[in-house]
Amino acid sequence: VMNTLRSVLSKSFDFAVFCEYLRDTPMRGVVTPEAKPLSERRAFTPEEFDELAAYLKRRRPEILLPVLISYHTGARCGEVLALTWDDVDFDARTISITKTLLQNGMLQEMTKSKAGIRTVAIGTKLVKILKAAHAQQAEDKMRFGKFYRDCGRICRYEDGTGIEQPDIRTVNKYCRDHFAPGLCFHSLRHTHATMLLEAGEDLELVSKRLGHANISTTARVYSHVLANRKSAER
Repeated sequence: VMNTLRSVLSKSFDFAVFCEYLRDTPMRGVVTPEAKPLSERRAFTPEEFDELAAYLKRRRPEILLPVLISYHTGARCGEVLALTWDDVDFDARTISITKTLLQNGMLQEMTKSKAGIRTVAIGTKLVKILKAAHAQQAEDKMRFGKFYRDCGRICRYEDGTGIEQPDIRTVNKYCRDHFAPGLCFHSLRHTHATMLLEAGEDLELVSKRLGHANISTTARVYSHVLANRKSAER
């Protein structure tokens, strides 16, 4: 209940900031007792990610696409599920993140914060994955015919029905059952940022790619990664 109340208040104040009624949200830094401490967050190892991807490909293939998008872009779950094909520019190899799919299935025409509205570059691997998904969806539409329910979003089931946030729980459950604590769908975002920083990417670029409102947030969340990088550079 407390998490739900915090989410409602956060979204309300974020919208007020987006509309420029407020300069900043008073919910910044507010956490509920149930919230997982930052110290418990961790990134997927390559082996863990490959195991998760193999499981989803075998048992829940429709959930694999949002997992791969988050892994390759660092986008939040709601941001990934809200994406439409109009958000993808295959020629420029970018994805525009401008909206969020909420827990209740409502599509919100803004991200977590104003800074969250962003365009991120994507690599050839994700471009290939997205093109394959686009082609498959065209085949599905032909196969289902008048029974195809086109949700208009990228992440969908074969009958065109959109994937919702509760559907992602299968990822969280698998992580709880098969890996050490600290992994869930959100860890894909954490993994993406960690890989960039470990590769020596600029902190400001990573912060903008994640859609953080302040670079200090990125520095705080990934302080351990930055410390390890600094030690390795000595």
